Amino acid sequence: MAVTVKMITGRGCRTAEIAWDPSDDPDGWIDEACMSDRLAYVLQALGDPGGEQLWAESAASARQASRNTAEFLQLMKRRRDAQVVVYRDVHGLSWRTIADVVLGDESKQSSVRVMYASGLAARAGRGFSTTPSKETSVARNQKSQKSQTASDAAGADMRDAAYNGAMNAQRTKDDAARAGQSKTTVTGDRHGVTGGTVHGDINFNF
Repeated sequence: MAVTVKMITGRGCRTAEIAWDPSDDPDGWIDEACMSDRLAYVLQALGDPGGEQLWAESAASARQASRNTAEFLQLMKRRRDAQVVVYRDVHGLSWRTIADVVLGDESKQSSVRVMYASGLAARAGRGFSTTPSKETSVARNQKSQKSQTASDAAGADMRDAAYNGAMNAQRTKDDAARAGQSKTTVTGDRHGVTGGTVHGDINFNF
């Protein structure tokens, strides 16, 4: 992160130093937030969960604080939507993962899809491309191909396992059938029609 915030500790009032390069803020949003006191209003609201500090303010001052906080909130929502586009189109994250990152709930995939659409619309309004770069598309295709390869391998393993299971079941069935066969034993010597003699027992399985 190029923008840095340095806490200067001391007795009494605390001081923070914010540093950034002009390239980090090409449109001057950080400049505007600092110079207009909008950032100060936001930080005050952050440290005042119950809004008690506004009780001592006049109605006009309270409206000013609320207006700045609300405007900053809307601005950050647009930044969030832009980040969802980056998560999806640059890093190739799934909707489920994005929902978990942004909303802390994997089931809210439809909500992040709405954010994604809003982010694309904002990019188009600013003249940015609404489609991933060539490098990003190649990376996503490679990831998809790897996923398909893994799926195909898993399917082949399942088919092999099913085939082996069927063969084992058939062998077990054949063994059981042979075990249940009737057997007749003919004992003694047997004389053939051509004059030969066979000695010993002969077993007939049927």
